[in-house]
Amino acid sequence: MNFYNMVDQNRFILTIVLIFLCVFLILYIIRVKKRQNNIHFEEIEVPANIWFYSVLVNMQIGIEKPSYQRLHDCFSNYLYKRYSINKQEIQKSNIYDLIRSKEEKEDMLELYGEIWNSIEDLKDKETAEIIDYIKTIKFYFNKDGMVAWMSARKYNKETNCNNC
Repeated sequence: MNFYNMVDQNRFILTIVLIFLCVFLILYIIRVKKRQNNIHFEEIEVPANIWFYSVLVNMQIGIEKPSYQRLHDCFSNYLYKRYSINKQEIQKSNIYDLIRSKEEKEDMLELYGEIWNSIEDLKDKETAEIIDYIKTIKFYFNKDGMVAWMSARKYNKETNCNNC
């Protein structure tokens, strides 16, 4: 009985506290949702395929923790870097349409679609299954562009003259 009297006497204060708690909870949920949908662009200085290959190797050998979210973010960053997609383009159109407009090879589009869908299937999988999938796709990204990148890097090292 004593508790009910106290609640009855402080009804106004309790109502205000409840309203603030509800507003705080709603703002917190909105913030978390925005963070989930936010695109994380990573600055990549090497060619995209070599960067993504190195991330896959790091996940495979345990330097980086393999997770669905990290794999998804890295693959998205690979596509953004590979096709020079910026934040403004993503806001205007979706990633599939942007890549389709920039990629001429149909087999590459199919490969990206398969990888994207396979990564989505890994959402609730164990770490061992993610590592097994990484082993199956990593060789796709260890191929083109490395010779040109290495020669450009060698040229930059020779012309900077750090030993002068």
